Amino acid sequence: MANSNTIIKKIPYLITGATGNLGSAVVTTLLKSVDASSITISSSSASNADVLAQKFPATNFSHADYVDPATLHAAFQGVQKLFFVSSNVPSDPKRLLLQHKNI
Repeated sequence: MANSNTIIKKIPYLITGATGNLGSAVVTTLLKSVDASSITISSSSASNADVLAQKFPATNFSHADYVDPATLHAAFQGVQKLFFVSSNVPSDPKRLLLQHKNI
């Protein structure tokens, strides 16, 4: 039996890139069929938390920076389904590759 201090809350859905057009559209569509509390939305910038909370009330927020594995590890804890929106860095293919590798 696991110690209650080590139990990770299961968050069924994590949507990355929620500040962008695609990520926002996914969240909006998902909210039509599931409870907002089962959705975690993420952004590579922690400063977007307030903006996203206003746009998508009752959802959870997690900072998930694709180039910072520690933030990814924390954001992915307990997630059952991930909708991964890649970042837009076409001018820097090495950075994009690193981001995908970290995911």
